Amino acid sequence: MGRELENIDLTIAQRKEIAALLKRHLPDTEVWAYGSRVKFTSTPSSDLDMVAFASSAQKVAVYDLKEAFEESYLPFRVDLFIWDEVPEQFHKNIEAERVVLQKVVEERVVVSEWPRVTISEVCDLVVDCVNKTAPIVEGPTPYKMIRTPNIKNGRVSLEGCRFVEEKTFKKWTRRASVLRSDVLLTREAPLGEVGIVNTDESIFLGQRVMQYRATPTKLDSQFLLYSFLSADLQHQFQLHEGSGSVVSHIRVGDCSKFKLNLPPLSEQKAIAHILGSLDDKIELNRRMNATLEGMAQALFKSWFVDFDPVIDNALAAGNPIPEELAERAEVRRQALADGTANREAAKQFPAAFQLTDEMGWIPDGWEVKKADKIANITIGKTPPRKETLWFSNISLGNVVWVSIRDMGNCGAFIGDSNEYLTPESVDKFNVKVIPEGSVILSFKLTIGRVSITQKEMATNEAIAHFVNPKFELTKEFLYCYLTSFDFSRLGSTSSIATAVNSKIIKGMPFLAPKHTLLEDFKKATQNWFESISNNTNQAQTLTTLRDTLLPKLISGELRIPGSAGVSPA
Repeated sequence: MGRELENIDLTIAQRKEIAALLKRHLPDTEVWAYGSRVKFTSTPSSDLDMVAFASSAQKVAVYDLKEAFEESYLPFRVDLFIWDEVPEQFHKNIEAERVVLQKVVEERVVVSEWPRVTISEVCDLVVDCVNKTAPIVEGPTPYKMIRTPNIKNGRVSLEGCRFVEEKTFKKWTRRASVLRSDVLLTREAPLGEVGIVNTDESIFLGQRVMQYRATPTKLDSQFLLYSFLSADLQHQFQLHEGSGSVVSHIRVGDCSKFKLNLPPLSEQKAIAHILGSLDDKIELNRRMNATLEGMAQALFKSWFVDFDPVIDNALAAGNPIPEELAERAEVRRQALADGTANREAAKQFPAAFQLTDEMGWIPDGWEVKKADKIANITIGKTPPRKETLWFSNISLGNVVWVSIRDMGNCGAFIGDSNEYLTPESVDKFNVKVIPEGSVILSFKLTIGRVSITQKEMATNEAIAHFVNPKFELTKEFLYCYLTSFDFSRLGSTSSIATAVNSKIIKGMPFLAPKHTLLEDFKKATQNWFESISNNTNQAQTLTTLRDTLLPKLISGELRIPGSAGVSPA
């Protein structure tokens, strides 16, 4: 448990000023202090370390609070962080020593004309998972386990599912089968992720997952999903029932006690239809981008990894095929025999191979160059984290500052970030700002994430920038090359995450084909990449619209004209 406010190295006047600022900027939000001032190892000028359990919707309020602390008469700096942005390895230490500066005591009051009901009143089923791990098998089977990573952003993905035998599946579904339109909630690791089941496949719950089945005469499943995604329910997920204390997991007993607004069923369906239509379009854009990128990657692999046109030409000319490429040559013999080989495209390619020290066999006449010879390579930077004035949660007037997490949340193109740098910090710390069309690569901790920038931006120090490529190399070629590169080749230790550094990135071997081939690849893929970029922008616009509408529709602040006449789907 957190200690009381008196157990902190602050004067009474300082406590009052801090409490007033918290109440003004982050009401109804739990805030902790930790560090030297709660351990009484501080000096009068020591920083006050604080963490707030703020949602993404409160980022502007957090920024305003940071500014208020800067402008206050407190004789020390206040370092304020958002709990979800603090690395998990620090959570236990903070929890062990925390002092609660502001506690959420009362349940959040949601003003609405609609009745407020408990989730168990409107669900036929609220079921916990079996609290042990199911024995899995290697090969694919019809029986798939849904784990917490499969539940994210309102969807349940079957990608990366674990497989079990039929007898295990039957044992793990004795409480209930998982059916289409059931809503799943993660209780921890991570807490509060939600998704709706859109498959009829044989799936079952992994650990730390709850299952909800709406009563169809009372509650629409899609409306339940969006209620769970709303700030109202996400706030409830974060609290122990009745105590107001912030938690790192949801207790099973609390999972049937959440409360939600319950408009008439027809209005539920109308709300779900609006939000669902936006989500469907976002998902369609994602799938279109996956298809377009798959086409580009397939062509890149054929031309510049498998060297299919070169093998075709070598076979046609009777030239020798290197032993390392013999297996692929058999595939190409068949393609030549059945007429599926693109002989027109192959005219631009050589008909023989050469051996190189850096990359083994490559097409005759092509070159291998180090990365820093084919582009201007720079590395990102992070200003001092203790000095919060260099960072902002507001995009206007500031510089997009990309992290590896941001890259993980985008596709081939990136145009925004969760955090920004002030222009003053960019100037003071000489942070590199890279132009639109640069290719960025993560090379620390998580290696191999690649994106193309859609505007000027900066990154942290875990990301390398490939700017202004030379030798007619295009951003499309660089993107495909880096996404297909085997980064394990760069490390000599068992942990590639610690083996790769900026010097190694700058010395990476790059294949440099003839200019005419690079131009052909650009012509073949340029429209695909432009469509991917446009789809990415549209998806971001739709996501912003959905995130703006969701709380207003779920709370009843925004009503849908004529929704009472919407017929059930």
